[in-house]
Amino acid sequence: MNFITENINFDKVHHLFVDKKWEIVLNEYRHLLYTKKERETEFIEIKLEYGKIWVSLPLSNSVYQYKTTFHDYYSTNAYLEKMALLM
Repeated sequence: MNFITENINFDKVHHLFVDKKWEIVLNEYRHLLYTKKERETEFIEIKLEYGKIWVSLPLSNSVYQYKTTFHDYYSTNAYLEKMALLM
């Protein structure tokens, strides 16, 4: 699938998430949201806001999310690539 996100800075991690069966449900330049059909309460969120990149990921075996911020695309993508391999 050659799907392109609205924010091309996240295309590589998008493909990693799709390979792990995550589906994109919100595709805006400043806001990306992924869910899984079988686990609808879990989500991956990437949001550009107030000069930062906010990332929220589900915690394993938990109903809680882990949220962190980054100041650049490179660090954000490096982190998301690592996390995608663990999901």
